[in-house]
Amino acid sequence: DYARLSRSLASSVRNRTFIRAARVCGESEFHILFFRVLPNILGPLAVQASLGIASTMMEVAALSYLGLGVAEPTAEWGAMINSGRAYIQTDPKLVLIPGAAIFLTAAVFHLFGEKLRDRLQS
Repeated sequence: DYARLSRSLASSVRNRTFIRAARVCGESEFHILFFRVLPNILGPLAVQASLGIASTMMEVAALSYLGLGVAEPTAEWGAMINSGRAYIQTDPKLVLIPGAAIFLTAAVFHLFGEKLRDRLQS
């Protein structure tokens, strides 16, 4: 996904006027790539990465909830929810606290990605 995004961004930047001007001025392909193209595609890639963190967190928590995630002695929010499920009637905070932590952390990463995208577009 990141490779396709970076390829499409690089091909759109490649045809811009400042790249042609850099070639006319005699800059090497290495210099154009690392000092002209790369800074222009890092912003959208960073936004995509920050938005991907939230979905990856949810996927890892879901796998751990199902028992397919990390091993038992390792603390993981999905595994905490799964182990607290047996005590939900007597002590619901064993499920609610890890669930709220997953929700809040994923929301923070998602909002960070949205704000970063808005900041880079303006």
